[in-house]
Amino acid sequence: MIHTKLLYAMYITIVVELVCFSESKYCPMLVKESGITVLKDLISARQWSHCNNTLQLAQQIIDRCERFAVDSDYVTDDEQDIAE
Repeated sequence: MIHTKLLYAMYITIVVELVCFSESKYCPMLVKESGITVLKDLISARQWSHCNNTLQLAQQIIDRCERFAVDSDYVTDDEQDIAE
C-alpha cells in the first residue's frame, strides 16, 4: 500500500508540472482520458485522508483544468454531441 501511495504522489506531482507547463495540451487530455474523474475519486477516498499534500495537488490540477475549460470555452466531445 505504501508503494501505491508513493506512486500516486509521484504521478500527481508530474501531472501538476505538466498542467502548469501547458494547460491547453494537458487539461483536455486529462478530461478525455477521465483523469479528472480519477483525481476526484482519489480526493474523496477515505484511505487518502492523511495525505494532505497529495490531495491538495490533485485539487490544484482539477481547479486549473476547470478554469482552463471556462477561460477557453473548451467543450468535451460529449458536450459537443449534446449540443448538436
